[in-house]
Amino acid sequence: MHKLSVYILLGYKLSVIPDWTDRVDNAPTLSEAEEFYFELKGHGRSKTFYRGANRAKEYVIKELGDRPISAYSTSDAGKFRDWLLDKGLTRDAF
Repeated sequence: MHKLSVYILLGYKLSVIPDWTDRVDNAPTLSEAEEFYFELKGHGRSKTFYRGANRAKEYVIKELGDRPISAYSTSDAGKFRDWLLDKGLTRDAF
């Protein structure tokens, strides 16, 4: 498994990358990271667990794109939060 994906999955903060399209690294995309996440945390979980994680991933991809996980920034998180609020979700939902 890619070391960077473990850091993301464990919630470590990564540095902000201003222009992710110029970044060259081996970081997995969000879709690939979801596969790692399921391998680490999915054993014995219900279908609801998988559906919820997949829905969250699809929302991020729809709004921000399927980037390498090292390319998402804190400003992206703010954009995503605003998108969720515009979509009608309450802060309690996330």
